Amino acid sequence: MVGRVVLRISHYGHVARLMASLSRVVLLGAGIILALSAMNLDRAVASMLAGLGIVGIAISFASKEIAGDYMAGFFIHFTLQSR
Repeated sequence: MVGRVVLRISHYGHVARLMASLSRVVLLGAGIILALSAMNLDRAVASMLAGLGIVGIAISFASKEIAGDYMAGFFIHFTLQSR
């Protein structure tokens, strides 16, 4: 359902698919956290959020390195033109 709404709004198919999958993941995560909270498993919710924060930090550091390497290769390729 989310995919159809996003596809109707967006003009670019690949961006719409990316946004649809991202929104599904966010809604699923929010649903899991709300379900655990409704069952009075507050410690599980707190530990899950802490774990997700640590995973987010690790992903951000990894993508920083990947983006830096990609940009460096891009600049080397276009500034050092071969004869």
